[in-house]
Amino acid sequence: MKTLTRIFVGYGLLLSFGTLSGCSSEPVDETAESVAGMSEASSSTSLRDGVVGTWELARVEFRDSTGEEISAPAPPAFGSLGAIGQAVLDDAGHIGVAIMQQGRTRGDELTPAEALDDLEAYRGFFGTYSVNENDGLMTLHFQGNRDPRLTGTSATNKVKVSGDEL
Repeated sequence: MKTLTRIFVGYGLLLSFGTLSGCSSEPVDETAESVAGMSEASSSTSLRDGVVGTWELARVEFRDSTGEEISAPAPPAFGSLGAIGQAVLDDAGHIGVAIMQQGRTRGDELTPAEALDDLEAYRGFFGTYSVNENDGLMTLHFQGNRDPRLTGTSATNKVKVSGDEL
């Protein structure tokens, strides 16, 4: 499976792949980044062709609006260690992304606080995407989003494919 090296999931400066939603009262960029090294993708593959596939989340990083890394929150908050997820992009221009924390509370009846923690530990959206090959940009069009404020909106971000990393 390919490795998703960065995915933007906060408000503010758009760093990379796409926008999910933020859960903090302060604007932050929450990005997932691979710890693996990067190798250049073949120049014969277009950026559009290169993004098609199933991408596995490697880890989540938090960055402020200046790009400085900030500490991850304590579990079970979104972005604490142990997030898992996938992004699926098809050749017809459709995208779906789901990211969640592991170790979320299980039970037949959650308390209101547990239910809110569970909701905030998940990010997901679906929609369409387009790629600007010349500028290395991807525009996401959110047809549905866990954060209803983002449904019906679009976001444009820099994107780079290097080997099996996005």
